[in-house]
Amino acid sequence: AYEQVQEDADPTVSIVIPCHNYGKYVKDAIDSVKAQTHKKVECVIVDDGSTDNSVEVIKQEIADDARFKLVEQQNCGVAQARNRGAVESHGLYLMFLDADDALLPYAAEELLKGIKRDRTLGQVYGRLAIMNDAGVVSPKIPDWPTPYSAEDQIVNHRNQVPSCNMMRRDAFFRAGGFRQHTAPQEDAELWARIPLVGYNVAMVTAKPVYKYRIHDGAATSAIRE
Repeated sequence: AYEQVQEDADPTVSIVIPCHNYGKYVKDAIDSVKAQTHKKVECVIVDDGSTDNSVEVIKQEIADDARFKLVEQQNCGVAQARNRGAVESHGLYLMFLDADDALLPYAAEELLKGIKRDRTLGQVYGRLAIMNDAGVVSPKIPDWPTPYSAEDQIVNHRNQVPSCNMMRRDAFFRAGGFRQHTAPQEDAELWARIPLVGYNVAMVTAKPVYKYRIHDGAATSAIRE
């Protein structure tokens, strides 16, 4: 009981990074986890059958850092890779960071502060910054996302939540995790299920909490086109 109280006071945040052929970018994602101001983090990196140098880059970057764990599997898709990372993790709170994106240093601390304000919150998010293929960040912060609207998310099918956010572990597993057949909208589809299992969702900071990379190889590039 004492250990549980201590964990509630200073919880572990589990950051899951799915990676498939993103050896070019994954170092930036890993470095951004290392730079978090909330120090009680663990990171599970799931290599989803990469055929490039992703595994070599990951192993080099996480060597001798016990907070990081690499899981290798045959290619099953991003939804299954994220689910595998969640199962392999232990934290009370989950964040999913794509291997071509990067967290801002205060991301876990800022979102954790927001989600702990209200036990009804199952998922919280902030805004995002945009960077190009080379990692250069645009000075303009997009207007999206905006404060959460369940009607827009569930009824009008307008996604309100960025891909990188924070969830209670219980909310993620109670909702059933990601579903591969809905890819590449597997994240928005899960976000629509979280309120349906009894949790509230909220934008808890107007600050950008992560850097979203725009490049031709991104899973959403065809949708943008």
